[in-house]
Amino acid sequence: MCSESEFRAFIYKGFLSSEECDHLIFLAKDKLEKSMVADDVSGQSIESEVRTSSGMFLEKALSYSLCSHSWLFAF
Repeated sequence: MCSESEFRAFIYKGFLSSEECDHLIFLAKDKLEKSMVADDVSGQSIESEVRTSSGMFLEKALSYSLCSHSWLFAF
């Protein structure tokens, strides 16, 4: 079990501009899929009744159009 003190979050103010955020939302909007969880027995990905998040993977070719700062791709 993890305590609250073990969680880490970082805030990078100004990491992306408003235009870059809008572009990222545009690229992802139609590709979002319901997030899955691992089945305890099989280890396979299954849907969860309690998990509500959605996600997607951005294709590498599309990520280069996201912004002009090459250092962003190091994260």
